[in-house]
Amino acid sequence: MKKNILLTIAALACAFMWTACEREEDFILEEEEPEQAVEDVNVLTLTLKAVKDVDTKALSLDDSNPNGGIIAYWKDTDKVKVFKGDQCIGTLDVTPGQGDKPTNATLSGQLPDDDINTGDVLTLLIPRETVDYSGQTGALTGENSVETMFDYATATITVQDKTAISITTTDAAFTNLQNVYRISFKANNAPLSIKSFSIVSKRYWNNTLNTYGKIVGTRTFDGTEWTKKYAPFELNLPNGTASSEPLYAAFSDENSDYDGVRYTFSVIGEDNILYMGNKEMKSHTPHGHFISARNIHVEKVLLTTSDETASYGW
Repeated sequence: MKKNILLTIAALACAFMWTACEREEDFILEEEEPEQAVEDVNVLTLTLKAVKDVDTKALSLDDSNPNGGIIAYWKDTDKVKVFKGDQCIGTLDVTPGQGDKPTNATLSGQLPDDDINTGDVLTLLIPRETVDYSGQTGALTGENSVETMFDYATATITVQDKTAISITTTDAAFTNLQNVYRISFKANNAPLSIKSFSIVSKRYWNNTLNTYGKIVGTRTFDGTEWTKKYAPFELNLPNGTASSEPLYAAFSDENSDYDGVRYTFSVIGEDNILYMGNKEMKSHTPHGHFISARNIHVEKVLLTTSDETASYGW
């Protein structure tokens, strides 16, 4: 019996010691990593009024206009990029004015305090940070459309006053960097269903067609002026689809003379055959115009060989 009591006491002592060890381990704390200091970034609040000098921003067809046209207005989903020099320093939100399709808006947001001073000139750009006219699919509105991606407009504002928390600037009057075109084709006096088209231009000077036009492919801003790269304009319907309905395109032709421009259209039809045609139009600078060019006549291109004539297709 005495032996059993001693064994019981020994077992209890070991259990107590094990429990004590476990408790002691429960209170062992690992050293925490010291918190990294977060550098404060001062921001300035900017609120200003924006008006449209010409057609800018959201677009819809003007059904009340018998000659066709586009109504341009602000939407609350619009974003305005702010540049100081050649650097984008922030994005402003848009609060549209009163009415169903307002042509004025309030822009607001925060900009970094670094190097913004009274008298500085800032450049505003919509709808995105880079000006690139490639990748158009013919849609006026919706995803990857003229409205959301290619209806570029710009404005300059001057910083009039600066406090510790805000800046005050002049109002913004936006101007377009391109025209919007409505284009469709016909062949053999019938609407032509197409997959894609491209455009090159030549301009008239003293009634002679002798100088290649200047269709802008991209623009870059160096803080003082825009640098333009010229390229043929191309439009491809999405996913290999085809349509005979009017397509919408936004592009800029920098010809400023009034003798006119000849546009040469190369069209791939739904039948995968090449069609070509010409259309003479004004270059319409300055920009901001809606130009309807429906039913442009094109003809099937024929290749002549030594013994036969064949349509160009695949």
